Amino acid sequence: MSRSNRLPKILCLHGSGTNLDIFQIQTRKLRNHLKNSFRFIFVNAPFSSPPGPGVLPFFNADDDFYAWIPHRRRSRKPHSRGIDLMKEREADEGLKRALLDINELEVPFVGVMGFSQGAGMAASLLLRAQQSRNRGENCYWGSLQFGIMFNGTADYDVIRIPTVQVHGLLDPWLKNGRSMLDCFFARETVDLIEFNVGHHLTPEEDGARRVADVIRKMDACNFEKKGGSKEMSLVVTEIFA
Repeated sequence: MSRSNRLPKILCLHGSGTNLDIFQIQTRKLRNHLKNSFRFIFVNAPFSSPPGPGVLPFFNADDDFYAWIPHRRRSRKPHSRGIDLMKEREADEGLKRALLDINELEVPFVGVMGFSQGAGMAASLLLRAQQSRNRGENCYWGSLQFGIMFNGTADYDVIRIPTVQVHGLLDPWLKNGRSMLDCFFARETVDLIEFNVGHHLTPEEDGARRVADVIRKMDACNFEKKGGSKEMSLVVTEIFA
């Protein structure tokens, strides 16, 4: 085995509507600085895609372009952040097949580098690695130690069903609750109520009334949208963690 083949590996995930050749060109200068420290493994995403922004006319329109999420399923909001387990599973399986095809599946990776949608995929792999270690479980991606993200985006939908979200400002898990709100809910559909309490439900009559008022408001808006129908579609989310 040559010395270069013994170097630790970094998985390289290109952006949507591009391919591994384009990502190699984009990262050439960076890789030149690290050529004696790491081996960079490039793969194409599993799904065909139209050319991404800025690809044409700099690259040949007849080339094949790829994406980590099927083009027909993408959100119209390219910077929305959320999780779709089926999409992630499909992309993960396609990624492993690509690594198997180039005989790079057996030796684990120490890092992952991604651009744009590829950075979103990289974040997913890093999260999986972290969760597997925290749970003491075996996971192919558990070897990942770091990530390199360029202009990251994720094409997943956020939750747009109206919610009232109640945070206790003294809750030890307040940071987690705020993170969940920011990542998975469209803020324009959220009524956020904060109380100076810990990890429990609203303790006072006034607090309960405030939450109830928001619930009634959401119900009234939903009633109007349905043209006066009695059918309800109401979600109330009380987040303290």
